[in-house]
Amino acid sequence: PDVLFQFKNGRPLRIECKNVLRKRSPDGVPRLDFMRSRESKTDPCGRFYSSKEFDVIAACLHPQTQAWTFRARMTDGMEPHPRCPDKLSQKVVVGEDWSSDILAVLRQAAA
Repeated sequence: PDVLFQFKNGRPLRIECKNVLRKRSPDGVPRLDFMRSRESKTDPCGRFYSSKEFDVIAACLHPQTQAWTFRARMTDGMEPHPRCPDKLSQKVVVGEDWSSDILAVLRQAAA
């Protein structure tokens, strides 16, 4: 994870931060670049993330909006990868299930 965060008297939260792609999807919704940059020679699923690696994912919208705005969500319930068990899909759309209230997402994850 990019950030380790802990509320007072709360459990540590692991946060992964990613930029949205510059180009929007055909329906105009931002998408994330959600793979590791290097491919593993021994693990064909090594470029994909597991929901166990972090609790919250934050998406920076700057590449599209030119403003330092973010959306976040918990990794629980994210779309699984179609071919790699226990991994998350690399096709991530920053849609209605993402919140601009990062603090609310962190509180929910810490609960």
